[in-house]
Amino acid sequence: MPYNRPKLSHVRAGVVGTGYFGRLHVSKYASIPGVELVGVYDLNADRAREVADEFDCDVMASPDDFIGKVDAVSISAPATFHYELAKPFLEAGIHVLIEKPIATSLDDADELIKIARDKQVVIQVGHQERYVFSRFDLPSLVSDPVEVICRRAGPFTGRNVDVSAILDLMIHDLDISHQILRYKPAKVQATARAVHGDLADEIDAVVTTEDGKTVRVFASRVGDKLERSVRIICKDREIMIDFANRQFELTEKGANGDRRIMDPEEVDGLPVIDELVSQDPLAEEIGGFVNAVATGARPRVSGQDARRALETALAIDAAIGPITREEPAA
Repeated sequence: MPYNRPKLSHVRAGVVGTGYFGRLHVSKYASIPGVELVGVYDLNADRAREVADEFDCDVMASPDDFIGKVDAVSISAPATFHYELAKPFLEAGIHVLIEKPIATSLDDADELIKIARDKQVVIQVGHQERYVFSRFDLPSLVSDPVEVICRRAGPFTGRNVDVSAILDLMIHDLDISHQILRYKPAKVQATARAVHGDLADEIDAVVTTEDGKTVRVFASRVGDKLERSVRIICKDREIMIDFANRQFELTEKGANGDRRIMDPEEVDGLPVIDELVSQDPLAEEIGGFVNAVATGARPRVSGQDARRALETALAIDAAIGPITREEPAA
């Protein structure tokens, strides 16, 4: 929905959390014309000061110190703090960009969405893959999809371990699957293993939708190799996008069962994969947020969009039986 707020020619911004992604948020705001980077906050005061000095802005003594000084903030803190950090800003009429997930419970997500609606402020969530997939003309490529298969894996980094790999990694692909199938989960099956602590580091899940379609998702933050792929199965074709290996494949299925792999030059609306991988979705995400704040436009990933992905993520988490536990490799 558009936001019934005065348009802004100058946006004052702040960032809560100056870890790996928080610093990237700061750098993007600092590079956007018409944005004044007011300041940063982090529990680690030394890290906040280092980032503030690098980008020539203030260090706030607490998140509350932003109120009255900024029009918009990014929340780039651990997921378990998203709700409690975002709520006071929204209540104060400040626009908020929350790194994914929007929250760790549906009740918290619903409350944030309601406050944003009542206050007529933007709430946007950092599902960056939307900006990658916006390069594909999916309406022309996808016809009557029946199954989506997503795989995402990489080596352990030690980041985002306050939540499982479902809310850390898999939720990106759940958001994309909702954009393709527009579904409600009916049945969920899932298995998981934990290597670094009690939370699941690797999950394999199958979601059956209310209209009989299928979503298969695998996510691992303890993978041996980098994987990032999406396969969309339609009645008349299959589409495979492999970002890790920079490959795209569209296979047509004939009425007699024949299959033909199309040459990429035959496919309208197909971006060059090498160029796609090298783009900066975070810059697009933050630029889009600033535009929504300034003009009242609807953000690409709204609170309701993020809630749908969260609902499916929590259903997968609830479907996991006993987690297989392993020791980290020496």
